[in-house]
Amino acid sequence: MTTEPHHRRAAVGVAAALTAALLTAPLLVPAATAVVGTTTADEDYAFTARLAIGDEENGRACSGALIATSWVLTAASCFAEDPATGTPPAAGAPPMTTVATIGRADLTTDSGQERDVVELVPHESRDLVLARLFGPVPEIAPVEVAAGPPAAGSELVVPGYGRTATEWAPLRRHAGTFVVDAVSGGDIAVTGQDGAAVCAGDTGGPALRLTADGPRLVAVNSRSWQGGCFGSDPAETRTGAIEARVDDVAGWIEGVVQREEPEPPPATPAICDPSRCLPDFSGDKKADVVGVDSDGYLWHFPQAAGNRLGSGQRFGPGWDTWESVMAADWSGDGTDDIVGVDADGDLWYYPHQRNDDGVNYFSPRTQIGHGWDRMTTVMAADWTGNGRADMLAVTGAGDLLLYERRGTGSAMESPVRIGHGWDQMRQVAAEDGTRDGRADIFALDGSGKLWLYPHTGSGNGFGSRVEMASGWGDHTTIVAADWSGDGTADIIARNTNGDLYYYAHWYNATDGHYLADPVKISQGWGSWLHIV
Repeated sequence: MTTEPHHRRAAVGVAAALTAALLTAPLLVPAATAVVGTTTADEDYAFTARLAIGDEENGRACSGALIATSWVLTAASCFAEDPATGTPPAAGAPPMTTVATIGRADLTTDSGQERDVVELVPHESRDLVLARLFGPVPEIAPVEVAAGPPAAGSELVVPGYGRTATEWAPLRRHAGTFVVDAVSGGDIAVTGQDGAAVCAGDTGGPALRLTADGPRLVAVNSRSWQGGCFGSDPAETRTGAIEARVDDVAGWIEGVVQREEPEPPPATPAICDPSRCLPDFSGDKKADVVGVDSDGYLWHFPQAAGNRLGSGQRFGPGWDTWESVMAADWSGDGTDDIVGVDADGDLWYYPHQRNDDGVNYFSPRTQIGHGWDRMTTVMAADWTGNGRADMLAVTGAGDLLLYERRGTGSAMESPVRIGHGWDQMRQVAAEDGTRDGRADIFALDGSGKLWLYPHTGSGNGFGSRVEMASGWGDHTTIVAADWSGDGTADIIARNTNGDLYYYAHWYNATDGHYLADPVKISQGWGSWLHIV
């Protein structure tokens, strides 16, 4: 006979954005439970976080608490490959895309804040993990850690987003009252009062002691009996739970959250209008993915929340014979157009338009060059900083040529050689990586090293190159684009398995330019002919 609360820390749950029809889909989610209790207002326990881990088909949901402006404390088991085992995740990037929603009592609204989780720091011996957010949440006050353990018989309040007695995947935050039974080492045993229970979806949720100075974080949900939770065994009536204690690991928490954070890129004034630097196809100042599939159709996939791609829009066929396809702001209107080299070596410009209903389309194309099939690499990017793309190309001899556009039309100046030896690079991409309004060059060499060649800011020279990454021998495509929307080019890369990964581009005075750990944003791209 089982005498311990269920160690199953994952349970059925869904992302808040799913439709009502999908809310009953049996998606695996960490099961340290959702609280059966009363609903709360936005301002009550606003530091409580809901974590959507993985995609809609194979996702899981947990809760957590904002412990510092850029950090959420939750249960390590939320990120285990098999939550039932309780095996903690490895330190570093989360194994699945994770989005934290903070300060949103009603998940159907847009209140509060959403942030991607970009790093995990698990505790070595307790079901705890600190999850670093992509960008701080200064609008919401973090919860303070309690100064000591709770006394037996005292009451704790546990807010969360998991199941209730009647709802499989509720869309409102709830809270219940629990009495402390005992404190033993790193565990705190509690029992729900008045029908309160920790249910699926609340793993990692905060257990709080209410004081005159505000709530204090005592523990996070780890495992429970789930008595009275929707979908649990009707014969199970126990409402007890085991919480992972946090007051005695306050030093560990402080040591992690106070470490040096990356500095933003240097605030060099952009030469182009800041609203037009690093344009994108959808116009939200975050890069999208444009590609040509194996059937020759051109597609646009907008960036969605949580480092995901939204539903694609398919344009006309016939692109499978094209030598190159690029997305760049040729017109200077702040959104990407399409520029490409066809099978005859002609260079074409397709003006990107959007109607009042938000539907994307193209005006009639314009031929802007000929003989471009002689180039091994063709790139469109704003080299001069005037808000409109120029052309760069690598010849068969390894020369890097620049074709400037100085007027308002599509005419280009005669080519100028700005480099040599570029035939040694497997992949070359151009975009502004230093936030000075001018394109820089990213190049992947034959040994699998990725290099940044910064534009000097005047003339056509490069500064000293910077090694950004190594071990990229399995990367078949690199795209330089501003995925994060911070005005600096990040890297989107495809590997030999057809997976797409996003590498955030960071800068600080100590480390210079470097890339964050990869985040998988999509898969199944192995057969695509062009990705831009």
